[in-house]
Amino acid sequence: MVYKCVILKNYINSVEILILMKLLKPTSREKKRYVLLKIDGCSWEECKPEILRQIKSFFGEFLYGISGFFVVENLSKGSFYVIKIERKYVDLLRASTIFINKANNQKVRVRSLLVSGTLLKIKQKIKEVNLNGSK
Repeated sequence: MVYKCVILKNYINSVEILILMKLLKPTSREKKRYVLLKIDGCSWEECKPEILRQIKSFFGEFLYGISGFFVVENLSKGSFYVIKIERKYVDLLRASTIFINKANNQKVRVRSLLVSGTLLKIKQKIKEVNLNGSK
């Protein structure tokens, strides 16, 4: 069995504690997915707070916390945005976007374009949609 050795230092009492932690197998770790979403009706910067509030209300506080929900800010531009989420909750995220129909007193439509395990595929899809126009 493989263990990771961690040394904790207590600076008040000058004591070092050695802890052996069991490493997770690669099959046991959380697997993240990236979901590319497109907003029709307003830009991401304008509608971000309202859309995130609606997704959070659909998920609930508990599921929102354990799902690992994270917006990838450097790829979220214009009408596209990318969300990183745990694999088990991708379907719930896609379902929650169906119910978003209004943000900042504007009618909006949020569409899920792609679910991927890597950011490279997401970047390629954004370039493809920008070149070909709206799909």
